Amino acid sequence: MLNNGISVEDLHPACVKCIAERQVKFGPDYNKLKCDGIKNDVLSDIDTTSMDDGELDTARYLLDPWYWGKKEFAIHQRDAQEVMTKCTAKRKVFRIGRRWGKTQVLVLAAIHRMMVTKNLKVLLFTPYENQIELFFLRVKEWMDLSPALAQSVSRIVGDPFTMELGNGSYLKGFTTGTKSGNNAGSSRGQEADIIIIDEADLLSRADLTAILPMLQRTNEFSTKEKELWVASTPTGKHDFFYDWCRDSLFKEFHFPSSSNPAWNEEEEATAHALFPNPIDYDHEYNAEFGEEMEGVYQHAFVDRAVDVSKEFFTEGIWDYKKQAPQNGCLYMIGVDWNAAGNGTQIVVVEYNPQFVSPKDVETGILARFRVVTREAVDAKEFTQTKSVNKLVELNRRWNPEKIYVDEGYGMTQIEQLKTYGKLNPDSNILHRLEPINFSSMQEIVDPQTKQLVKKHMKPFLVFNTVGYFEKNLMMLNKSDSFLEKQIRDYQIEKRSRDGRPVFSEGNDHTLQALHLAMLGFTMITDLGRRTYTNRVGAGGRLGEKKSEQIIEDDGTIKIIDNANKNRGIVKPRQIATTDREGNRIQRAWKNNRYSTLKNNRPIKRSI
Repeated sequence: MLNNGISVEDLHPACVKCIAERQVKFGPDYNKLKCDGIKNDVLSDIDTTSMDDGELDTARYLLDPWYWGKKEFAIHQRDAQEVMTKCTAKRKVFRIGRRWGKTQVLVLAAIHRMMVTKNLKVLLFTPYENQIELFFLRVKEWMDLSPALAQSVSRIVGDPFTMELGNGSYLKGFTTGTKSGNNAGSSRGQEADIIIIDEADLLSRADLTAILPMLQRTNEFSTKEKELWVASTPTGKHDFFYDWCRDSLFKEFHFPSSSNPAWNEEEEATAHALFPNPIDYDHEYNAEFGEEMEGVYQHAFVDRAVDVSKEFFTEGIWDYKKQAPQNGCLYMIGVDWNAAGNGTQIVVVEYNPQFVSPKDVETGILARFRVVTREAVDAKEFTQTKSVNKLVELNRRWNPEKIYVDEGYGMTQIEQLKTYGKLNPDSNILHRLEPINFSSMQEIVDPQTKQLVKKHMKPFLVFNTVGYFEKNLMMLNKSDSFLEKQIRDYQIEKRSRDGRPVFSEGNDHTLQALHLAMLGFTMITDLGRRTYTNRVGAGGRLGEKKSEQIIEDDGTIKIIDNANKNRGIVKPRQIATTDREGNRIQRAWKNNRYSTLKNNRPIKRSI
């Protein structure tokens, strides 16, 4: 394992511990890792008897990157960071949680090696350009603190990001292939003594095909061992990064975010708010691989949506053709227009307070969503007129709150619907129609800062619906295997340079219509605005009479007399924009003067 003959007595305690752990983990293969070890005292092999304090300090600067960073930049690294910075393994993987400090380790180790080694070639690969910018920004910050570093840097440029030192060493940064569109093509032919890959679990096999050959020796006379440093927060994939973390050729460092002394209850609460899904949290902050990613929609949540349906329908099946609107329910229509090859997909989603059990109410579930019907204008009969006529028919039948449509292939149909709406104002189509551009931005309220932030519409659409599944608010028709398969097969194929997910395309058009319909339910809650909620009655199954459970405005549950029929029905709820309006609604309710109609149109209701 050790290549320079350091005795165990001279080893850093972290190295002694590492050897013991690797012997248990890998058996006789523990010594396949190539490293020079970490000396307990970097000056132990040097005759220091004639050195003054300044010379001793310079010697430590040259041999100890942690000491150099501490003295030169006032970096106060934790013990774990010190060991990671000093580690001499030729193959290293850093499996680290968010906000732990791995970037500082990588920058410090790389820059120190460049400072003390002539003509060292370091290549940095990341999926996104902003990560390279962060790396170089840290270098520039340190140059402001260290005249010695500033004098050593001869040039810093962009495109590609390059930093050159006066001793011939350089660092170049490249974005990787499938995330930037060229399979790291711009880096081909580059020489490398050290390759650093950050956020490696976001790379693909195609990226590695372009990068890893740079580790090969360029000629038979080369004796220098090239190095690979790989860092990432796990995404859940069980791919090459997962394999490297378990390979005896690599030294693995694994630290969750909670091992950072700055971690506290507030940090943890923020992390849970940003990643409410336990699996995502486990990846991002515990740096655990967990179960292999199943796709955008986890199978467990899809299974639950099917099982919940069995509580209210025989075998969890309902006939789309026999469904009809019910009092006290909200309806939303989603439409995915497509070119002639795929046809138009229309989904009608119902929000129904009757699909809850007493146990659901205890956990805060007041109603559930289900696809009550869906229609397809098949490719063989695809015409703009038939799609518009079908939507007009569904609008008349279901009286939806809104109709959210894909703007991409639907500009002509949208204009036809607007024309129809003007000629037929009683249809309310002009009021209900909401075209959505999948490439646009959506303003939402950040859960921590409470400030409006912009999100890309397509990911927002997708993960909005995913959230409803995770919260146990969805019901799936067991007989609709077509839609269920689209949900289960939906994948993130790659990520763009700014980290935005790029989803699989193909047979997903019914699912896209569902995404649009569910967006409607989210938008009528008026995101970021305080919602005033009137009392809501929670009944039993369809057609089943039970004591009315009234959800009071303060969240308490009250059972009322069945004889009080005017309180035993589900009342739609209105969103008030001010405290004054909210108080007015409450007074009207208490005086039995609350109405769901305003100017002959339903008042906007929340969920």
